[in-house]
Amino acid sequence: MISIIVPVLNEQEYIVPFTNQLLKLKGEYEFIFVDGGSTDQTAKTIKNQGFDCLDSDQGRAKQMNFGAKQAKGNYLLFLHVDLTFPINFNEVLQQLITIETSFANFKLAFDYSHWFLKINAVFSHLSFTPFQFGDQGLWVAKELFEKVNGFNESMVLLEDQDIVKRLKVYTPLQKTNAKLTVSSRKYLKYGIFKLQFIYFYIYTQYRLGKSQSQLKSKMEYLLRTN
Repeated sequence: MISIIVPVLNEQEYIVPFTNQLLKLKGEYEFIFVDGGSTDQTAKTIKNQGFDCLDSDQGRAKQMNFGAKQAKGNYLLFLHVDLTFPINFNEVLQQLITIETSFANFKLAFDYSHWFLKINAVFSHLSFTPFQFGDQGLWVAKELFEKVNGFNESMVLLEDQDIVKRLKVYTPLQKTNAKLTVSSRKYLKYGIFKLQFIYFYIYTQYRLGKSQSQLKSKMEYLLRTN
């Protein structure tokens, strides 16, 4: 069985389109939404769509770990809610089970046409750790996930690169032959070039040893600055 785990926080507008995609999947699936304290109608909308929604402490790493602890599937698939699945999504997931893939993620496309975002999407085809983000999903065998002790809950940023790095100690990252289409909302809100610069700067500071509190404070400052 595949356990699909989705951390959410104030994502009301994306719930119905996302859950409608889940309902089209065919096979043995378990769907686990984990809310980190939404103040809008996120949790209510999830339940109205016929899905359970668990409550946990806020923080994507904490939410995903909490969902994984409840999961009954042999394989875990962590997804963000603002994604559009490719047409062959169900077939790709079933193929991952068939060939017993223990660690994989997806390539990306953006829902807004811009030359710079198209270049960004090309980097998602690579398995180099700095280019791995939560938007690409994370497929991992539950046994392997538990072996690396899941996500690092002390991290509020870059928890995706951290777990990818630790999983690679045991097995190479596989890139699936499918693309998830991700929302460009943050790029459009803050500016395409500005946001990409911020991501690059924060990752560089992380590699230089800055603490999570320092990274979070700096990112919040940069996002506020015009």
